[in-house]
Amino acid sequence: RLLTALNCPPDKVGAVISVTQTPDYLMPGNAHVLHRRLGLPCSAPALDMEMGCSGFVYGLATAALLAGQGVDNVLLAAGDTLRKRVDVHERTVAPLFGDAGSATLVRHVSGAAPMYFLLRSDGRGLKKLYVPSGGSRNPPGAPMETDELADRDTLFMDGFGVFDFTMTEQPEALHAILAYAGKKLEDIDYFVFHQANRYIVRTIAGKLGPDRRAVGGNRAPDSVFSKYGNLSAASIPAVLCDDLAQSLASGRAQVLMQGFGIGLSWGACQTELDRPLCLPPVCLGESHA
Repeated sequence: RLLTALNCPPDKVGAVISVTQTPDYLMPGNAHVLHRRLGLPCSAPALDMEMGCSGFVYGLATAALLAGQGVDNVLLAAGDTLRKRVDVHERTVAPLFGDAGSATLVRHVSGAAPMYFLLRSDGRGLKKLYVPSGGSRNPPGAPMETDELADRDTLFMDGFGVFDFTMTEQPEALHAILAYAGKKLEDIDYFVFHQANRYIVRTIAGKLGPDRRAVGGNRAPDSVFSKYGNLSAASIPAVLCDDLAQSLASGRAQVLMQGFGIGLSWGACQTELDRPLCLPPVCLGESHA
């Protein structure tokens, strides 16, 4: 849909980046799956990034670097099928997640506004949100490392730990990216946060001050989680294509995008969007996608 809408045939794609934690195969990654299915030229490198809820920002930063070095039409695919990695009987985790994929085409345009990125990680929080079994450390049927969760092949989440990380690090990162970009809160038209859940989005948005709602709309949209659940790396694109598509089509907008999650990792991007093409979400199967 995206390549057709932008009149960009597959042989014009200069690189493909896949950001996912739920690839089709253990190896190779999904970038090569996409490369094959789309029939991309051998001149287009395929890069994989195993990232979660911060993955769209990390992938966008990588795509921007490639585009800035002369690679035309960088295709960024970001998303997960996390419902396959949750225990349906675990009521604190299973209701949160949805399945979704997104596609973004990044091009270098002379004279376009700069893109500012902030990328951060804290490996000390690795076990606050992870799937212990299934990788090379704890493969199925092999002796396990000393860990009470080592044989668990579904997502484990330390809810309080993740919430504390979010409330501690994300407001600071929000102000850090604004300072780096030379912007003030009032300069930003839309704050696009990863849709972890509505409470977290509204709590971070509360740091914007009492006047976070702009005339004619919400400067920090938070309805995507209610519609689709936590969409991991696809949640920021979902906000752009669902909540903000009409607003962004009307003119230029200063936007701040911020993702945070598994790793632990978090990232932010501040830039100006000049009437981007945001295709409406398509729902597949029995649930939203």
